[in-house]
Amino acid sequence: MGYQFLFPTYILDLYDKLYIPLTDKNPAKVNGNDVLKFNFNGNFQINVIPEGDPYNFVSGNLIHIKDDCIISFSGTIRYIPEDMMIGWSNIWNTIYIYKNGILQNVIKTNSWYYEITDNVEFECKEGDNIVFRLESRWTDNVIWPFTQYKSVWNMKGSGDIAFHFTMSIKPVEIKPGEKFPIIPNLPDITFMDMIHTITSMFGLFTNITESGIEFFSINDIYANIPKASNWTKKLITGKNFDEIDFSLDSFAQKNWLKYLEDNTVNLGSDIFNDNIKVNSDILVSDRDIYQMKFAASDSSTINPNIPILYIPLYTAEDLDYSGNINVDEDGNLKVDYNSVKPRICTIEFGEDTNTPRAYFPSDLFFSELISQYYSKYQQIVLHPKIIQCQFLLTDIDIYTLDVMTPVYIEQTGNYYIIQELTVNKNNVAKAKLIQM
Repeated sequence: MGYQFLFPTYILDLYDKLYIPLTDKNPAKVNGNDVLKFNFNGNFQINVIPEGDPYNFVSGNLIHIKDDCIISFSGTIRYIPEDMMIGWSNIWNTIYIYKNGILQNVIKTNSWYYEITDNVEFECKEGDNIVFRLESRWTDNVIWPFTQYKSVWNMKGSGDIAFHFTMSIKPVEIKPGEKFPIIPNLPDITFMDMIHTITSMFGLFTNITESGIEFFSINDIYANIPKASNWTKKLITGKNFDEIDFSLDSFAQKNWLKYLEDNTVNLGSDIFNDNIKVNSDILVSDRDIYQMKFAASDSSTINPNIPILYIPLYTAEDLDYSGNINVDEDGNLKVDYNSVKPRICTIEFGEDTNTPRAYFPSDLFFSELISQYYSKYQQIVLHPKIIQCQFLLTDIDIYTLDVMTPVYIEQTGNYYIIQELTVNKNNVAKAKLIQM
């Protein structure tokens, strides 16, 4: 069994409403692959037709398309008539590919061996028929007189003609009313990206316990002051601390939490971002603590009293005289798809209805998140005081150490958060503590 995620209860009201809207429309994978491939080997005969007939081609190679897709071809064709190697350069071999009787592609060579390496690709719709036609001619105008050599040419790989095609089938975009595949449309983010998203939004840290991965905040450490560990008599250096600092490493005067940039967001990202402040003129002006893997979103203005998530996935190609979006011959709206950055939002249900509503509330603005979940964190880093000192700990102290529990030192009359702790083999611990 894997680790459990243990979240503090005070974030659950917002956390349980978080959703990631799927804004891509990638088709479902086939057998785990983006592209489905079929191999076709020559396994039939060419019955030679009378000399002078305009067509010599392979029959029985029709492919019926059952769903909209993009198909592409690769492969080889090899002619080896043992008694016709002399003068082979005068023979043109041609591969024709037809869709619904209309020629789509022509591949022509005067070599006895040909490999299809060009990008032979075209779109197909449900009900289309694809046909291969193989033809050999003596120069451009005269049909090669097969009959003077053989009346039947074998197509069995090791016979007179070796023929191999690979047809790749890639589904096209999802159509309205079709099942929407979840996995291929998930944002391209990692497990750790999701962890960083949660910890950044709610000001959380992680602690691995026997029960699972525990998430906690500075607020939780403050709540544990009543059960703080008293390390007064364990302090080795007495009142003389090894070092006292008044700034935190890697901090700036303004430490920004940001959403991902996306130029389709009309409000712009600045209104959604905010920073944690540190009062210190010796620090650099600005620093990004974390930029989310998700962009913020606008709200629809159709009904200002009921905001709805607005993501401009489609843009009308053109409008009719009445201002309506034109449709194609199949009755579908003529629109262009817009690729957008991954989004995050909340979903809530109305009081009088079970209909869900997705939107991007002010609760997700970093100004609100910092105010709600970073209050004690902001209090500490605004005027930080960090001491470095040494303690002589017992085995029980080390075994029961909990970073969520503050320590108390009588010499200063203050409680501290354990920022760093290194213990040597003699149980001497070098500690870096942040004053609460």
